[in-house]
Amino acid sequence: MGNSHEIDLSDAWPLLHTWPLPTLLPDTSELAAAPTGPEQMPRLARLGGWACDLRDNGLTWSAAVVDLFGVTRDMRIERPDAVALYSEESREAMELLRSYAIRHQRGFTMDARLDRPDGTHRWMRLTTALTSANGRPRRLYGTKQDITFERARLERLKGAPDTDDLTGLATRAAFEARLFQARPDALHPPGALLIIDAEDIEEIGRHFGATAGEACLGALAERLAFRSEGSLMIARISDYGFAMLLHAASGRRMLDRKIKRLLRDIAEPVYWRGNLLRIAPAVGIAYADGETARDADWLFSAALTQAQEARRKLRHAGHGQNALSLI
Repeated sequence: MGNSHEIDLSDAWPLLHTWPLPTLLPDTSELAAAPTGPEQMPRLARLGGWACDLRDNGLTWSAAVVDLFGVTRDMRIERPDAVALYSEESREAMELLRSYAIRHQRGFTMDARLDRPDGTHRWMRLTTALTSANGRPRRLYGTKQDITFERARLERLKGAPDTDDLTGLATRAAFEARLFQARPDALHPPGALLIIDAEDIEEIGRHFGATAGEACLGALAERLAFRSEGSLMIARISDYGFAMLLHAASGRRMLDRKIKRLLRDIAEPVYWRGNLLRIAPAVGIAYADGETARDADWLFSAALTQAQEARRKLRHAGHGQNALSLI
């Protein structure tokens, strides 16, 4: 029958003092070739591009970012003015991550709440990378994307039938109905199933308290939901387990790219009350190839086995200790 497939995760898991650069951003060579700012990089501008020159903290924003912050396009944006528009908690998290990113010359991703001048608020996904010159940090750049709608949708789903109250994702019962009870001639068979084991969050909860564990679960769920395009279903299937059914239509290469981006996202640290908490999810992947596309039992068993093996490898490598590391 079909085969499970293990993607190389050597660059996907958090290390002792760093985490991976976001993969949605262009290569740093693209930035160096276009020093005048994100508007000269069309792909970055469409995503809500920005840049910050670390020599003088000068900001360059695309029009999409200006609109997201709710300021006028003819206004000269200084960094203190921009930082003041973050909510208190988001501002503290952003400054902590920014300082660490500059010190270790790495990127980061976080969700932040903006309190705009007109009294409204927006939720923003801030994705950051860094370039250096002669070994010294030169520029931060990345994207600022409006995720207000996605956050609101998750909140509305909480408490709905077949929806997990904590995360807003589908329940295990709903997931099993979709996976195991679908008709053999269903129009949209899955292309792959991911099982995500985040059991190290239990240790975070024991060490820092239940609210810290819930914050990590919520962050993980939001990251999965943010990557939901092309997904048939995302569900919380156990206390610390999630499942994602991916559509087959995009083809194997696009499917692999989506999975690798997802794995990077969920391995990012989680900010909680002044701390950056590390989670090391173990992920199992099973592809629905040929006759396995309709074999739900095989698909679930193969992905679960992969996740269990990935967890065993993480324990053996000592990654579980990173769950309690503060950056």
